[in-house]
Amino acid sequence: MAKSRARTVVLVRYKKTMDRVRANVKYIGFRAREQEEEERGFFNAKLDHGADYRTFLSQIEHHPALQHPSAVKAHTMILSLRETDYRALLEAGGSFKDMARELIRDLEERKGIQLTWIGAVHEKSRHPHIHLSIMSVGTDAQGHNRRLYLNKEDCEWLRQALDKKLERYVPERKTEMEKSRIGSHSVRLRRAQRMAGHHIKRLAEHTQPLQHNTKFAEQTNARRRRRRAKTRIQIQQSQPNLDR
Repeated sequence: MAKSRARTVVLVRYKKTMDRVRANVKYIGFRAREQEEEERGFFNAKLDHGADYRTFLSQIEHHPALQHPSAVKAHTMILSLRETDYRALLEAGGSFKDMARELIRDLEERKGIQLTWIGAVHEKSRHPHIHLSIMSVGTDAQGHNRRLYLNKEDCEWLRQALDKKLERYVPERKTEMEKSRIGSHSVRLRRAQRMAGHHIKRLAEHTQPLQHNTKFAEQTNARRRRRRAKTRIQIQQSQPNLDR
């Protein structure tokens, strides 16, 4: 297993029984609920869609070099990107499947054998990744069977190779600039929200005394009107009755 601290992750496992190989292949091909129905299924070195998983399983099951019960039947590999890098890769015209194909070709060159494999893309939110299932036996230039062995050094080499391929389409500097732009926008938005809250608070503080002053003036005017009415009554009562 090899992990990237930043941009990519490469995980490698192996399967020693056909039952586990079948279960893994069916999982990666038919349980990707985030994919559209027509996008589910498999790809391989030649096909983007509709790669025949049954033929792949049959090749492993009946391969003469894989008949011993303790023989590793297949290697599984997960290639994972950050969501921001995956979206930027697609926007730049790149293909995650093509990156996986290139990586397998590089591995074939490193090991000196031709490999048989099948894969599927899972576009899970925040965790887009590709599952690969690779038959553990390949053929060399002379047509001889040779086993595929993957150690820790191979896993780290795979991760670095995947990083380089991603860098071609999505330079790290561009990704960091996009993150910085989003961060700056968030800072400006929070500042604007704080300023709006401050203005609302000040408006409320000024409105409250105004409402209080208006009520006080109404009460004062009412008292004045009552006093004037009382005065008029007193004046009328003090005047002599001219009708007598």
